Amino acid sequence: MLVASETFDCLLRDVDRCGLEYRRPELRSLAEELRNERGDPRLRLLVLGEFGVGKSLLINSLLGEAALVTGPAPTTPLLCELRHGEACEVALVTPEGLEERGSLDLLSRADRARHTRACLYLPAAWLRDFVMVDTPGLGDLDEVASEMIAAEIPAADVILFVLHAQTGVRQTERRFLERQVLPQDRARLLFVLNQIDWIVHEEREPLLEYVRGRLATIAPRVSLFPYSAMEAVRARDPAMSGYNALAAFLRDEVLVDRRRLRQAGLLARVRQGLGATRVALDAEAAATKARAADLVRRQAEWDARRALFEARLEEVKTRAAEHLNLLAEEIGSGLDALRLRLEECLPELVGDADAETLRRTLPGYLDHVIRGFLDRQQAALRGRLLDVMATVDREVVVAVQAAGGAAGPAGPVAPEAVVLQPPLVQYDPLTRTSRHAAVSGMFALLIGQPAGTGFVALAASEVMRRMGMRHQEAADRARLIAGGQRAASECIARARDHLRETLDAFRQDLLNTVDRYGDERRRQLAEALERAPQDAAPHDAPGPAARAAVGALLERVAALEAALRLPSGTEVAAA
Repeated sequence: MLVASETFDCLLRDVDRCGLEYRRPELRSLAEELRNERGDPRLRLLVLGEFGVGKSLLINSLLGEAALVTGPAPTTPLLCELRHGEACEVALVTPEGLEERGSLDLLSRADRARHTRACLYLPAAWLRDFVMVDTPGLGDLDEVASEMIAAEIPAADVILFVLHAQTGVRQTERRFLERQVLPQDRARLLFVLNQIDWIVHEEREPLLEYVRGRLATIAPRVSLFPYSAMEAVRARDPAMSGYNALAAFLRDEVLVDRRRLRQAGLLARVRQGLGATRVALDAEAAATKARAADLVRRQAEWDARRALFEARLEEVKTRAAEHLNLLAEEIGSGLDALRLRLEECLPELVGDADAETLRRTLPGYLDHVIRGFLDRQQAALRGRLLDVMATVDREVVVAVQAAGGAAGPAGPVAPEAVVLQPPLVQYDPLTRTSRHAAVSGMFALLIGQPAGTGFVALAASEVMRRMGMRHQEAADRARLIAGGQRAASECIARARDHLRETLDAFRQDLLNTVDRYGDERRRQLAEALERAPQDAAPHDAPGPAARAAVGALLERVAALEAALRLPSGTEVAAA
């Protein structure tokens, strides 16, 4: 049974349409290539066999001339196509698709390192019906040659597998047949037992039976021809050499079945191309699924990182606030202790000094005590604030590293934290209070001397109003001590309030700095997450429709191939 021409045309149109619709250029190229080859009636005859079995010599014997180089060493480094031509000519094809053309002598310069195949054009009668392909010996194949032969087998219409009469079927030949030749069951497979002239006549028939039996265990049909390529080349006795039997079979059996073999070859090419596309589609679908799973995983990772970063950042802010609160309480406690000591112990400290002495020395004494305390606290406070900023910087870096990311564009320190260090003087309540000469100015107002400036003067005025003191030249000792106590207490209270306000401002600025860095880090994470879907998203990924269309075409090809194996006499029409 044969396939109608319109069925082939319809199949190739559908293959081309599938390639166009689902953006598979390899299918469109396949359809175009097969359209161009349909008009070529020649069968592709592939000659396979181990090194030394006489493949090249067999081809020479069929052609009737010594076209191919033969010898005891390997003489076929490349695949060699023999095609019909009006004159003898050789073309060596380079990996870039270029050709070197010349006479038959050029064939001896064929090199696997510089050429992929050789084409030999001869005016031989057999080449009007066949394109013969000579191959390197199976035992002399490198990886590239193995791949080229593997690609040639599905394209062959007829395969001549050459065996050596003295070795029969070797294990390497059996494995090659089972793995690469027999699965391509559509080509006509012929076995040639070459160099039969090395076997004495009475042993030839038992040998043929033995070889047929060995081949029958792996091949469903065995066409075995005893042959002597050397005798056929010498043309001593075509019948005895086996040439007549092989030539008759090729002419009367193979060429008569030419159309079916060509159709089977074309269908095999379509099946091979569609199969490769389906494998590619499956691989792309698997890759798309893997990318989607990777996207989900990366999304979960980003969410976990972001949550961890937020939690660590909140911990940093909480610890910084607690540290500053403890610092404020610590210094405030020191100020309270100083105030209580002055309130309780000032009478004892001044001893029996009279009012005039107190008026002259008490302001300086109290100013010295409070100023010295504030100066000492200021040095400690500055160091403590710098420690707080360094701790925050360090903990922010740890938080970023724990979240699995870089510390940010400004390096391994919170970008704004270092900005707080140079203007630290603005968070310097104790030194600023000390510069007002607080106690001496307050005491001067209390005893009627000219008032100072700034918030100390205002505080002194409020104290005077509350105490209801009158301006007077002299005051008794107790009143001077009470004034000193109240002046010192008021200045210490104001210093403490100013300390709290200033530390609150410092804490807020520091936390705002951490928040600004956190916002920058969140922006970076968000941008990375926005890029992640673009990296992981499938680009023009094949859908189920593409795989279904290719599968449907493969089913049509399989049905046509099955029809070609039915008894001849009818044609399979287009569906």
